[in-house]
Amino acid sequence: MPACRFHACRMGIGRIGKPQVPRPAIPPIDVLHSPDRSTTERILEETIMYLNRFSAFAAIVFFASTPALAETVNVSGVGHGSSTAVAMPASESLIVVHVTSSYDRFDTEDADNPFASATGPCFGAILVDKGVVSGEGLCHYTDANDDVAVIKWMANGMSAEGRTLGDWMVLGGTGRWASITGGGAFDAGGEGDDYTNIINGKVTMN
Repeated sequence: MPACRFHACRMGIGRIGKPQVPRPAIPPIDVLHSPDRSTTERILEETIMYLNRFSAFAAIVFFASTPALAETVNVSGVGHGSSTAVAMPASESLIVVHVTSSYDRFDTEDADNPFASATGPCFGAILVDKGVVSGEGLCHYTDANDDVAVIKWMANGMSAEGRTLGDWMVLGGTGRWASITGGGAFDAGGEGDDYTNIINGKVTMN
């Protein structure tokens, strides 16, 4: 655009004769849209407080809804006590044996073994049919916390030394035994007070 050489230019009139009205100064955008400092700090503090409360609430809900992790424990050991066996033959090849035992201690290397303090009786019957061994029974144990455990045993064989072989499983009980599951194998035998029961297996503390 050529330079203005007329008096009209100095009066604010352009080349086409219209007055050029000065535009009002527009404040910067950050001034128009930003609250004052005190308001900003208040909003920030309230936001942080809300997030902290939400995080704490979420943590409480998470831990409350997360079940405790199950723990598997090796329960291998040796039970000591006394035993009686009464044979009731039906024939030379068919014999029923009424068995009872009572445990007064259980030796184990694992302090977390729930059988470590268990004591009490077991009872049941064994059938010997043409040399094949079968049978089952129950045990009623009480531990140091006065919690009761009910154990099922199932005979399925006999060793060369005349010891009864079989399997066992936890059926339930009171206290922690109400949620314990698992089982294993046993090897039981001995006369009178020399009776021992060698236990192998694992249980899960749910």
